[in-house]
Amino acid sequence: MSADHVAMAMLAMSETLRNQKPPKLKMAIKCARGALKLFLSPPVQAHCHLQLGKLLFFYTDVYDLTRQHLETAYSMMIQMGVNFVEQRLEALSFICELYIHCRRWKFLKLLHDIGSELTTARQHELPLYYHKLLLYYIEINTLDNNSLQAFEGCNVALETVTDPTIQLYFRITKNLISCRLENTEVDAEEMTRIGSMIQNLESDELDRPHMVNLKFFYMCTKLAHMLTDGQTRSSRGVLRAVQNEVGTLVETVPINGIRWMDTMPMTVFACLMTIVNSMLQCNYERALKYFRVAIKHVDDLISKSVRTPTEYCVIRSVNKMRVGLLELIGMCNVMACKPSVGINNIYEIMQYAWRNGSSEMYNEIVPNIQNLLGLICCYMRDTESAEKHYLTAIKYQHCMDRNLYVMINVNLALLYLNECRMAEYYDVAERLSANRISKCSTIVKHNVGFLTAFHNYLQNKITECRVVLHDLLEAAKAEDLFRLHGLGILLLSNMVPVVEEVIKPTGEWSQKGLDHFVVYWSNIVLGKLEEKRGGKSSKYNEIARQSFDFLELRSLTADLESSPHSGLLQLYDQEPSVFLSKEDILS
Repeated sequence: MSADHVAMAMLAMSETLRNQKPPKLKMAIKCARGALKLFLSPPVQAHCHLQLGKLLFFYTDVYDLTRQHLETAYSMMIQMGVNFVEQRLEALSFICELYIHCRRWKFLKLLHDIGSELTTARQHELPLYYHKLLLYYIEINTLDNNSLQAFEGCNVALETVTDPTIQLYFRITKNLISCRLENTEVDAEEMTRIGSMIQNLESDELDRPHMVNLKFFYMCTKLAHMLTDGQTRSSRGVLRAVQNEVGTLVETVPINGIRWMDTMPMTVFACLMTIVNSMLQCNYERALKYFRVAIKHVDDLISKSVRTPTEYCVIRSVNKMRVGLLELIGMCNVMACKPSVGINNIYEIMQYAWRNGSSEMYNEIVPNIQNLLGLICCYMRDTESAEKHYLTAIKYQHCMDRNLYVMINVNLALLYLNECRMAEYYDVAERLSANRISKCSTIVKHNVGFLTAFHNYLQNKITECRVVLHDLLEAAKAEDLFRLHGLGILLLSNMVPVVEEVIKPTGEWSQKGLDHFVVYWSNIVLGKLEEKRGGKSSKYNEIARQSFDFLELRSLTADLESSPHSGLLQLYDQEPSVFLSKEDILS
């Protein structure tokens, strides 16, 4: 028996071991490695590298070794001409997935390889790989914030793809890129075309499972854009539709075409969007309820992925959704004057990011962590540490979402205004000019507007302040942005007479959202109004006193010190390993 035959037999044994219940993965990988120790012909050697690379891809996190085997297979197959085209494109697809997942290697050469292989895939009529490579090209350029190249990839797809369901996928993808990079949906004509295509394809029984998936992709893209923009009221119908769709989903995988997301990740996404909506509407209990549901689904999915091969893109998206869930609930807990729970949420973010993506994923969420730590320090009256956290976050501008970057600067500017450090404030304000925030979401622009109004108030520019607040209050009321509207009303009450009926809703929703700062402020104002008209303000004063007890520094300090992770407030530019346990670092 030749060495090639022995190698193929060893790969067959490797596959048998992989498919056992439970799978014997270490032995399967050992068999595949053993095959490569033989003196093999180039085609069989390339095949062995590909199979071992796939095993490492699905069942380990040794990314450098995985890359080495996949790239070796791809390079060898290039030399073999047309005989190994399909396997070569398969290897390149895995390489793309690995690069996107790890984000630790430069994309330049990979983009060049994708460009040349797109022509190969078309010439050899391999639509599956043609579509996949186009999507990888688009995603890589989106990750690099290269909107021109990403849109070019979408346009090439729309010109060359003939399958209507796949073309629809690329149209929705183009809309997603427009929302992410340009903060706007594609034009109305294109949106109408997408809706019409969905309706037409839904009528075909064969396409229906695929269309359910694509329709969900379209709705989730629209919903995410609307909530990012702060369209809380306008998005209710879409959110309700997404929740209803998730409730009726069954686990079906289309026979043909690309699936966007499976049932469990879709459920997590729907919960995440519900939490965002709940936060914007100051409903803490609802946010906490959906947080628990979502975390349970994430844990179930991750535990299943240990036993069965799962694509990196699925694991990556679920990991990022979990980090997003922890960040959102962490912010809720900080505002609810629960700094110990908030700091525990931050530790979970660090721990989870490190375990599931090592330093690469952790570096992506450093700005979010620093922003949350800065918020806790503000509640603890430690403005010096808060400033350090915000400045640390700003250093990561290169890998930060535009909206997050602006909001961190808004938080820093508010800190400077509260301390009347006007020189530092003006330095930050330069980064928040109308031109620089032009592509930010509407709600972020409103927050910059509130900052401007507060500055005008402190400078005794009452007319300018009222003009800004009038526009802000109108917009916030239209979309049920309760906190922004309430803060605007409370600031306005310092300049013009207001009646109880205007302030009362702010006091009510702030109690529902456990937003003790706004509860305190609104009830102090209500108490003064009650006294002015000769009534007793004891009810409002008591509510204000209770909220002040939560905000009182001694109470907050005692709560924070009950957490074993309170030392995280000293995390600035240090390596996270200083604060993580040995188990987290080595796992």
